[in-house]
Amino acid sequence: MNGNINNLLVGIKYCGGCQSKYNRSELFTKIKESYPNVDFQYVKENVRYNFIIVISGCHIKCAEVKNYIGINGVVNLDDNNYLQYIELIDNLLKKNI
Repeated sequence: MNGNINNLLVGIKYCGGCQSKYNRSELFTKIKESYPNVDFQYVKENVRYNFIIVISGCHIKCAEVKNYIGINGVVNLDDNNYLQYIELIDNLLKKNI
């Protein structure tokens, strides 16, 4: 991703992990390595994030995000699309730079 992505605050939300089809923690590690200048934080209520990444272990996507603020949206990663995480995240980053 080109451009200045410094000072972006991105919220991370995991699902409960009851039916994970892949290693969600490993995916988050890859995301952090791919975007070293982004400030990733586990989501908290009443905090405004540039966007939120939901890491769901399966297609059910049970993680609830309605109480969190993602100014430019939410990207949902699950067992069907997690390998495309760079493309999905880059699409949201383009809105922020």
